Amino acid sequence: MPARILVVDDEPDVEFLIRKKFRKKIRNNELDFEFAQNGVEALEKLGGNDNVELVLTDINMPQMDGLTLIKKIQEFHYTVKSVVVSAYDDMDNIRKAMNFGAFDFITKPIDFQDFENTIYKTLLEKKREENIELEETLRELRETQQQLVLQEKMASLGNLVAGVAHEINNPIGVVNSSADVINRCMNKVETAFQDEAPDTAKIIKTMNLLKNNNHLIQTAGDRIATIVKSLKNFARLDEEEFQEADVHEGLESILTLLGQEIQERIKIVKNYGELPKVYCSPSQINQVFMSILMNAIQAIDGTGKIDISTFQENNDVSIRFTDSGKGIEPELLANIYDFRFSRKSQRVSMGVGLPASYSIIQKHNGKIHIDSESGKGTMVTISLPLK
Repeated sequence: MPARILVVDDEPDVEFLIRKKFRKKIRNNELDFEFAQNGVEALEKLGGNDNVELVLTDINMPQMDGLTLIKKIQEFHYTVKSVVVSAYDDMDNIRKAMNFGAFDFITKPIDFQDFENTIYKTLLEKKREENIELEETLRELRETQQQLVLQEKMASLGNLVAGVAHEINNPIGVVNSSADVINRCMNKVETAFQDEAPDTAKIIKTMNLLKNNNHLIQTAGDRIATIVKSLKNFARLDEEEFQEADVHEGLESILTLLGQEIQERIKIVKNYGELPKVYCSPSQINQVFMSILMNAIQAIDGTGKIDISTFQENNDVSIRFTDSGKGIEPELLANIYDFRFSRKSQRVSMGVGLPASYSIIQKHNGKIHIDSESGKGTMVTISLPLK
């Protein structure tokens, strides 16, 4: 696409000279010139054409002079560069033009080599500024993306709190109950040994009760340790962001944490293949697993099933989740990775789970594909490249 330049000058031969001097560049689609007789006409052209990159303007013109035009360009925030054309000795007006926002100036009589150099220098500067602005926009987008991913992770942890609290509360209840049993058993043993003829059978029965109780405490402790380990594996706060990770370990941790959500109503079928470790950010990949499994659980009304399959295909490791839920409507499936707002009770919330998951998988140079049919469930396949 050629660089569009608006030349503003009331001299009738200017257009002819410029088109003649730059006919080859115009023919090669490198430069494209448009012309206006004064500032008013120039503003009309700028208002109707947002592709103009450079304005070359004379100073002395009827209706609106070049200095006023440059001021108006700044006031209207047109994204164009301005270059003023003036007599060699008119330094006062040139200085004013530069103060009003002109990028450069060209003196009359026009040296067309200088004219061309100034055009390309100005266009290059405009591109440089656009690149800086684009880089800043990309940086802001990355920061926003990171905030959304963190927001989704915190939301996932928030959703887990009630379930994990219940999961931990059960073994803690066992420990507290067992502590009471131990106290009563110890009292019985002390009383028995105070007798001159201790009842051996009663003591043995009490000791067996203590052994069984100890086993209960150990089981409860193991359960708590498993839950804590799963939480730590999910968060991975104390580890490097990218490292070699076991996909199955992450899946098992998520399933442990979702135990309260799954309970007896959802059957989990695992078809794990032999997989090498994957170079990834384990906490982020776990977040994706959590989001997909939570969506699958919420899509199942009553009893249902979730199949989890893992396999290696060429240089990719794939993880596939298939649920027997209600599926996704076609109109939603087409924009599944867009941010959406939903109403839950009296609150309006932003759905960032799948968009955040998509962002994470893209960051890992992977792919995520969703197949779904309303009323027939959903299949989500994630592919991650091996290092």
